[in-house]
Amino acid sequence: MLPLLVGLGLDELSMSAPSIPAAKARMAQLDSRECRQLLNQAMACRTSLEVEHLLAQFRMTQQDAPLVTAECITLESDWRSKEEVLKGMTDNLLLAGRCRYPRKLEADLWAREAVFSTGLGFSFAIPHSKSEHIEQSTISVARLQAPVRWGEVGDARV
Repeated sequence: MLPLLVGLGLDELSMSAPSIPAAKARMAQLDSRECRQLLNQAMACRTSLEVEHLLAQFRMTQQDAPLVTAECITLESDWRSKEEVLKGMTDNLLLAGRCRYPRKLEADLWAREAVFSTGLGFSFAIPHSKSEHIEQSTISVARLQAPVRWGEVGDARV
């Protein structure tokens, strides 16, 4: 959506404070001329689904973001369950501009966990998924204040 707003020539946007750093970083990467062209194409679309597809194509043409950024790292998280960890991490990816639909991404992570737990033991888990709901390939890291049950063999905590 941000490229379309830039294409409109807006010079002020209102958003929640936690969203501002990611939005500024994303805007710095956008070319206003390309955004105006994208806006013109979007205005010719007949459905919102066509606009979504157009935006997805546009994102793919943009320079890839690094796999790991400071915004994707959460230290000393107070999450107390596997559910809170997956929700917190997907919410963080939304704030970092890496995902637009955190609940759908979370559902993809749960589907992967249903196949086999991503807990490796030794207080370590690697939840992952191939998901259409992630904007850029991303590694997200969370260090918890206290271990949580993950569901790996022996039901140890991670």
